[in-house]
Amino acid sequence: MQRLQLKTNTPIHLKDIEEAVHRLFGSMSFTKVTYHFNISPSGSEYTTLHVVLLEAPSNMVKLGFRYDNIRGPSLLAGLTMRNLLHSNSEFTVNLDLSMLPIVDVQYRFSPVMGRSTKKGYSIWKPTLFASYTFCNLKIYDYNIATDSAKIFRDTEYSVIGNRGAIGAEFNVKSNTLGLGLYLDHTVSNERVGGTGTGQRLSALYLYPQFYYLRNSFNKRYYPTKGTIINVRVRLLHALDRNTPRTTWVRTSGTYYFDVQQAISFSKRLTLYPSAMIAGTLVFQEKDMSTGHISQQQQFYQGGLFHIPHVNQTLFVGLHFMQKVGLYGANVQINTQYQVFKNFFLTARIGALKSESDYSEMFDLRNTTFGAGISASINTTIGPIGVTVHGSNDSPVGVFINLGFWL
Repeated sequence: MQRLQLKTNTPIHLKDIEEAVHRLFGSMSFTKVTYHFNISPSGSEYTTLHVVLLEAPSNMVKLGFRYDNIRGPSLLAGLTMRNLLHSNSEFTVNLDLSMLPIVDVQYRFSPVMGRSTKKGYSIWKPTLFASYTFCNLKIYDYNIATDSAKIFRDTEYSVIGNRGAIGAEFNVKSNTLGLGLYLDHTVSNERVGGTGTGQRLSALYLYPQFYYLRNSFNKRYYPTKGTIINVRVRLLHALDRNTPRTTWVRTSGTYYFDVQQAISFSKRLTLYPSAMIAGTLVFQEKDMSTGHISQQQQFYQGGLFHIPHVNQTLFVGLHFMQKVGLYGANVQINTQYQVFKNFFLTARIGALKSESDYSEMFDLRNTTFGAGISASINTTIGPIGVTVHGSNDSPVGVFINLGFWL
């Protein structure tokens, strides 16, 4: 009952049991979670619940491969070590080994797992965490107007980033409430194609982040029901001094809301509608016209894989992190059809806005539309598949994934 986070000596509904099983499987601590009932002898008011758990190995290595025609090939590697230094802990190292490498290290532990109360097991289970992320990225934005004559050039933006964080999370059934303190240091270079000019900026940010996460998907890959909700609020404080070329916005805030639903229409057909909205709040009016907010603290859209160091939302039809702005929004619909047991076809469509001025978010003439088609197979090492996609703002792209996702 402690593992299931269900209270004893109280009525339990089938929905509560299913949510608990999904939560256990989603924790990745178990490779198999099943349950069944034993009906008590006639006349008894009790039914026995049996839950069968197959625990994941204490140490696990995962490998994968990913390719997109902008970022190039990447070899993915992940190491998980449980019960390291603490009986209820998890240490993970995820690597993206490519021309633009990424290293993500996390240590998580629950100091009060198994704590009970007079009313039964407490579902409030704090998890403490510490993490470090390094990334060396290049970001591409197409069709940038550089002057009043509307001359368009391609922009290449690169960033070397380091992020450290400490914090705590509280899990309530399928919901997570979290608070973390983050320190970001990045060195960025921005160049406009054809001009040869650019600007080098070093930015240091300290900020708290509050977040709410909900994941009730019944499967990690190819779910048929459930919801994912991601809500994040940050209070950014720039620690850099003003320079002759740059006046920093000292204090600003950001908000982010993302929701995805899995709706099953039949045994083979599942619909995934999703929506995202994000924005920036500047608290002093003078900062809006003269101040600068570091680009790595803005919101990115594009690509079909996620990197934890940046504020990125997946979007079909765009290359990885192609759109960036202080404000962003998108809606997408993915339609998944299970052709046979482990083979899936997915049609993807979406529309987005990404702007640096709030008023421009309502100018629908600059809306980006994307579409794509995916074919993939669910295997023991993770999804293996290929996606062909494009949009009205970028050429056709190809995304390939084999196995483990970072």
